Amino acid sequence: MKSLIFKLSSILLMILLVPSCTKKVKEDLATAPKYVLSITEITNSKAPALQSFTHGVSGNEWLLFAGRTNNKNDSIGGLHSIFKGNYANTSFLPPSFNDSLFVYNPISNAKPIRMHYKTVVETINKQCFEQIGEMTIPCIELKNFLNQNLSIFRNTNALVKQDGNFLYTVGGYGAPVNDVNTKNYLTFNQIARIHVPNMIKLIKGEKLSLQNLKSLISVGKNKHLVSTGGEMYKFDDVLYLAGGHNFGSSAPSFSQGQKYVNAVYPFKVSTADKPYKLTVTIQDTISDVTTPSAKGTDAVSIFRRRDGPITPNFYKVNGEIKRGLTFYTGVFRPDSTAIVNGKKTSYHLAWNNAIYVHPEKIVESKKYTYDASYNQKNFNVYSCPNIALFDSDSEIIHTYLLGGIGDGKRAAVGHLSGFTNTGVHIKMNIGNPTLKSTHTVLDYNIFNSGNNEPPFYGAESILFLNKSLPFSNNSDEIIDLKKAFNDTDSNSIKIGYVLGGIEAFQSNPGTYGKRNSRASNKIWKVTLTKQF
Repeated sequence: MKSLIFKLSSILLMILLVPSCTKKVKEDLATAPKYVLSITEITNSKAPALQSFTHGVSGNEWLLFAGRTNNKNDSIGGLHSIFKGNYANTSFLPPSFNDSLFVYNPISNAKPIRMHYKTVVETINKQCFEQIGEMTIPCIELKNFLNQNLSIFRNTNALVKQDGNFLYTVGGYGAPVNDVNTKNYLTFNQIARIHVPNMIKLIKGEKLSLQNLKSLISVGKNKHLVSTGGEMYKFDDVLYLAGGHNFGSSAPSFSQGQKYVNAVYPFKVSTADKPYKLTVTIQDTISDVTTPSAKGTDAVSIFRRRDGPITPNFYKVNGEIKRGLTFYTGVFRPDSTAIVNGKKTSYHLAWNNAIYVHPEKIVESKKYTYDASYNQKNFNVYSCPNIALFDSDSEIIHTYLLGGIGDGKRAAVGHLSGFTNTGVHIKMNIGNPTLKSTHTVLDYNIFNSGNNEPPFYGAESILFLNKSLPFSNNSDEIIDLKKAFNDTDSNSIKIGYVLGGIEAFQSNPGTYGKRNSRASNKIWKVTLTKQF
């Protein structure tokens, strides 16, 4: 009898609690914050006009080099001519190469200090000689070694990652130094590590110690780490080269000048007897194909992606949060080419699904999860600034993609999808057993007032994060959303600044030039506001 009374009491209690729980869920949904992204142009920018450039930060100063720029008439920077396959002859002309290293302070907006990349090596050599005597073997060896690797300062679309004071850069595309024969354009295979604060000091005319001179730039090489149009991340002591392609004369002969990376390559670097020489060690490759460099893999690999948003991410292993990365979209799918009326036709189709890369195996003994059901619907599919924020209460990562290329429309034959000033807000709950993303389009013009109208920004731009913000779970790229707003009395937080990239004067410019596109020197402040 007591047991029956207890059961009836328990059932009654559960019935009474159900409306209460339902009400609580409804209240939580009603009070869940909405986040509004705003981008404000900083007027009268004195920053250099750059796209696809290499970048580092020390305090309030930005180190900017490589990439492409405009000439005095603004006629050679911008989108490469997509109608002509030989980009070396038609788009990547030597006058568009940025051959200077800049130090720019966005707070003071003073004219940037610049130094030609060859002068950098001459200055290092001069300071070395001043400290240990002219014509000494260590100085000569250092000079010769750096002169053999000058392409780290003159290339476009290299892979870049800063970790503390050190900037890592891999690959990039362009002409060998002192050789502008278009047949020899290639994707470089160097891996460089640069001490950002000391490089800034050197460019500003300050003297470095002999030890700092020798460790200012370290370079190594590896035949597998050849990429342009990918991204790079660093988790603990391991670097990750993600995606991209080997383009130009460096590509395998069977590939007709282009071979996709088709993988994520984890690797470590170290120095031994010479502080300016890096030893590179590749670890287990992450891919869906056994040998990513092999012939035929471009036609089957889901990792066949370049120039798309590759963002930082989290995942969980036994309840513990780990760092990973995500391919959201990218270009181009292997079925972008078709035979129409007996002729080869290129449709330039983007990927619209996602790959979550988790260096520890969590699904089917793989180090990645393929989210084939995710569909970004041709919005913001090209490389653009991205923001990642983690809400520890809901375990949702909020990722924002800002502008670039991909206006939601399938491109006409021979075109990319159009440039856009819209953005995408992606959500992924890392607490779910299966990693899945959903997205919404920020259908307002995030870079200009009015509708999605030209000029368009974001493609190959760089976001410089506000490093005074709190970051989450040992990440230096994913902002702790809850703490960021708890640490301020305002409903808004400053995310950082966007710099440069391609400025497009029409949705489908097709090439560069005054009425088409150019490299930009514009700067925007990015703010996130919480609303209820």
